[in-house]
Amino acid sequence: MLHRPTYLRCHQEKAPSEKGKVLGGENIEDIYEHHMYKITSGDYDMDFKKSGIQDVRYSEVSRILVGEPVGLGNSYDSGQYPPDAFSARYLREELYQTNLNIKLVTDREVTFRKLGKLAIASITQPLSVIFDCVGPEIVNSIDRMKVVRRLLQETVNVLSKYDERFTPSLLTRYRMTLLESHSGGPSKMQVKIKLNESHDIDGLNGMIVEFGRWTNLGCPLHEEVIRLVKEKAISQASARTADIMRRKQEQKLRWEQNLPHNRKRNLSGGREGQSVEEYEETWKSTKQRHNPPKSNSKSLRHIPNVKPFDKPFIMPLGSRQLASPAERRAALEVTE
Repeated sequence: MLHRPTYLRCHQEKAPSEKGKVLGGENIEDIYEHHMYKITSGDYDMDFKKSGIQDVRYSEVSRILVGEPVGLGNSYDSGQYPPDAFSARYLREELYQTNLNIKLVTDREVTFRKLGKLAIASITQPLSVIFDCVGPEIVNSIDRMKVVRRLLQETVNVLSKYDERFTPSLLTRYRMTLLESHSGGPSKMQVKIKLNESHDIDGLNGMIVEFGRWTNLGCPLHEEVIRLVKEKAISQASARTADIMRRKQEQKLRWEQNLPHNRKRNLSGGREGQSVEEYEETWKSTKQRHNPPKSNSKSLRHIPNVKPFDKPFIMPLGSRQLASPAERRAALEVTE
């Protein structure tokens, strides 16, 4: 592997201490760019600060498997940390101070455990997308199980070159454990494709294909799975776009037909058979007519059909109130 990850494994048992310090980065980029560790959790999602050390409270954690620490490097300001803060010994001591059940394992053991999960995920998740089903439904189908066995055999042929412990029986046991613990809902890859998010097919089956290239073994079935998943993602994205356009067209037709539920158009004077463009022009002109622009001056220029007066109007004594503008002009001529 290209890096030596720190591996965190969680079990459903009470821990000796519910508070501990963990070390690590969120992804592989953190290891190279920030010289941090990668900690993967079996049951919990955790966030990490760039300092590499953070207090995290656990509800049920019993064991931590730690690969050999390699130090944080010299990219950080050493004045903010103890003199040996960047050494592997300091990181190991910080882990032992958590009072958690810690077991130090080799990098090969860490990689073996992670590759086992990768192998199973590269089978169950893509097939759930291709067959549009959940995990338990894969086991209940004879035809789908034939595809699973072929993928398992292809995966074993590749991974056994790295570690001889990768056998069909081992991966079958991993697969059954994963499917039995499945809640029956959609897989992560199904959810991401449905939400039009980036799926990790290249990080799952693509990794198996890369291992095959390194060992001079072909993985045609995994390559076919990658192609089918990408086609399924493109087709669903196209269907989603077509559905959005269809809804917009239906909305436009409702406006043109002047349906009763369109209150805004009915109140604004739209007529039956009027197009959307004509209605928008009518609505804008109606809005401007009923809401004239405000003016700071006291003139009457903004009021239609009324001319401003050069001098104040004086009502004749004993006359009634003149309502119309024409009567006011006639009265003004009399007073002049």
